[in-house]
Amino acid sequence: MNHQQIMDSVISVLSEIQQQSGRSSFGISESTVPFEGLEGFDSINAVEATLLLESRLGCGELGFNPFLSGCREQPSSVAEIVDGICHKLGIEGERANE
Repeated sequence: MNHQQIMDSVISVLSEIQQQSGRSSFGISESTVPFEGLEGFDSINAVEATLLLESRLGCGELGFNPFLSGCREQPSSVAEIVDGICHKLGIEGERANE
């Protein structure tokens, strides 16, 4: 698994959750902040997305909420979510090398 595959998985999971909830999934990109930029996305959706990602990535429990970052738990962008997952899994990628 590489950085791009994880990015694709995160965007796919977010799109799926939005569509299954009857909400738009248009325009999800690495700059999207799900809690702020996705209609109706809430903490329950974040848990659902985390569980789906753990399953699809086959990584077991991530052990953290990738949708919040920092000690102040600020909402993460898709790029930050991917970077956090890559860091946890020991995967270096495009953004990790910047």
